Amino acid sequence: MYKNIIPASLLFTLLGSMSAPVQAEWEVYKFLDIGAEATDNLQLFAGEEVVFSVRPSIELEFSGNRFNSEIIGSVEAFRFNERDDEIIDPRLQLETAGTLIDNLLFTNASLEFGKVIAGDDFFDLTEDSDTQARLRLNPFFARQIGQLANLFVGYGHQSLDNETDGTVDFQQNSVAFSLNRSPRFGGFLWGVGGNYELSRVNDNEADIDESFDSSSIFGSIGYTLGQTAFFEVIGGQEINDFTEIANDDDPSAFAAARLHWTPSERTSVVVGFSDRFFGEGPTLSVSHQVRSSLLTANWTREVSNADVTLDAVTPFSDVDDAIIPTDINLIDIDENATANRLFVDERFSFGYKRAGRRSDLIVDAIFSDQTELGGDATRSQFIGRIAFDRQLSPLTTLRLQYEHLLEDNLQDERDNENRVGLRFIFNFDRKERVSIIDGEDS
Repeated sequence: MYKNIIPASLLFTLLGSMSAPVQAEWEVYKFLDIGAEATDNLQLFAGEEVVFSVRPSIELEFSGNRFNSEIIGSVEAFRFNERDDEIIDPRLQLETAGTLIDNLLFTNASLEFGKVIAGDDFFDLTEDSDTQARLRLNPFFARQIGQLANLFVGYGHQSLDNETDGTVDFQQNSVAFSLNRSPRFGGFLWGVGGNYELSRVNDNEADIDESFDSSSIFGSIGYTLGQTAFFEVIGGQEINDFTEIANDDDPSAFAAARLHWTPSERTSVVVGFSDRFFGEGPTLSVSHQVRSSLLTANWTREVSNADVTLDAVTPFSDVDDAIIPTDINLIDIDENATANRLFVDERFSFGYKRAGRRSDLIVDAIFSDQTELGGDATRSQFIGRIAFDRQLSPLTTLRLQYEHLLEDNLQDERDNENRVGLRFIFNFDRKERVSIIDGEDS
């Protein structure tokens, strides 16, 4: 199934490798993670379990003056004590980001292979041994036109392919453009923009091959309030073709208003309100950093074409900055992965991280309330975590972690799970594990 994924990903990797050969630098790092985790209800349904894990990994990092690239290979072995079962999961992850044409054309891309793609559950309870491949591509054009405007034109691609033809595949392609005046120049603000997105779900087993598309065009006006704040009002039209839910091409109006406040480089607040075809919703984004502490909070109400699952975070996943690393899966790989089913996801997230000289503390949580648009299905989910890292030596880190998961599912059943984990991380090359793509701990 990987005929479209592999050539594109190799192209971007080669672009990064060939750039700036004189100033390029290659580094190799080696790691070993050994952990154990106890749960009272494995994946919210499978009962008590104790899981042991061993994961050796190697990281190849390339740094040039135009591109940064990262290749991570690992093999993780899981041992399930109660089920008397084992899983071997080899994984390969490639990331690259950089400049194709100075001050004009840029790109970033990522490719993942594995039985369990990063960001999903850390193991698979089924007997299916198929390998999955996930690709993300994002080339874009960005240009600043003096103090008049910023121009952006971008293309995005996401795909999830499986090794066999008996499972769900997903592809999404999108284009976007915007032309606006930056708030940093002060005074009156304006902007125009638009986007188009086409998604397709293919499930040969269920004889499903469906697609949906959406497009929008908008304009905005605003004004700066001194050096630290500005407000903006956005309005436009959008068309959403979701087959049985909205099978006509009649446009619907949308509007939003936002206030941005940045009193310092360490503090950012955005509050707002929006009205779209699926109803009204809030916008809240807060980030505040004081010395070695970081506090973040977000509140959103968005729509997705499948019911969203909060990704389970485990001691076997790396602890990044505060906020559990969960992605909204546009398509859940199950019977709900159809183009004619929409869910409105109202979500609140909170995170706190305190970093010391040898110890880190993370407390974060996400609450998601999902309602089917045009239907009566609902689901609420909560995941909370407390994680503590202690550097025992220059080469060794101890990680302790507790998680609580709670779900009121689509069948009106309530499930919960408690997890406690212990993990030792051996960093043989004393390398700080920081992603060169997004700047976060990995």
